[in-house]
Amino acid sequence: MLLLAWLGYPPLAWALMEPAGLGLKGAGIAFAVMMTAASIGMAAVVLAGGAGFTPTLRVKLQATLFSRILSVGLVACAMATIANLTTILVTARIAAYGATAVAAYGVSARIEFLMVPLAFGVGSALTALVGRAVGGGDWVTARRTAWAGGLMALGVTLVVGVFVSVFPGFTAAAFSDDPAVVEIATQALAVIGFALPGFGVGMALYFASMGAGRMLWPAVAALSRITLAVGGGWVLGDWLGMGLQGQFIAVALGISAYGIVTALSVRPGVWSPGRDPGYLFTQGVRCHSPR
Repeated sequence: MLLLAWLGYPPLAWALMEPAGLGLKGAGIAFAVMMTAASIGMAAVVLAGGAGFTPTLRVKLQATLFSRILSVGLVACAMATIANLTTILVTARIAAYGATAVAAYGVSARIEFLMVPLAFGVGSALTALVGRAVGGGDWVTARRTAWAGGLMALGVTLVVGVFVSVFPGFTAAAFSDDPAVVEIATQALAVIGFALPGFGVGMALYFASMGAGRMLWPAVAALSRITLAVGGGWVLGDWLGMGLQGQFIAVALGISAYGIVTALSVRPGVWSPGRDPGYLFTQGVRCHSPR
């Protein structure tokens, strides 16, 4: 369904933007239409038993079920909000340097967001695999699986990060033909590119943490990222007078902190049974061994 949605999005966006004369609004409308259609299609498949079971909508609503879902899902939603807010606030800071700088940072931000689907390819599987191990009480396997997935995500995102860092000008030129934009984007990518693999690892282990029901430290990692990217940008860029270079370094430090803090949380002291720090966020979703 998602594949069909993405294949249908470009022609629909073009039709609404140009022949229909809606401009950029057309791109937004097309995205909303295709994602809604994909959601309806996936729901129809699941209701028809395509997910391996046939759900019923007659189950009585229960507070326990909502608690189990929201104790992980609500935290995940908050973290997604923080991630997007980080980019918004950094963009607001860079706006002081003019529209060209904003456009240049937009190139860097798009490369950064590219790490999300790359890591998601591994992370979505980690959620289920880690959850299954935790449900059986096998925390050793859960941690081993998480690290295996994290290293796979590192391998994928490392290729992108190294390429962007070594060839920042080439990468920037692929997104813009404005010399001023390319110049600033090259400066940004040369710094931020080296942090991208850490972001990939952090994202993969974040998905694994959802399966383990250990969401506290990934949340701390997200807060560390926004603090360093925004607050660090003020310190380096404004207070120490490093300008845009200081802001780009702060963004890279924030991304690196996100990956490091999330990775450090996947250890026996956190990923183990009992009331560890992550229990604050997972009281309703703890899985128990059949024994």
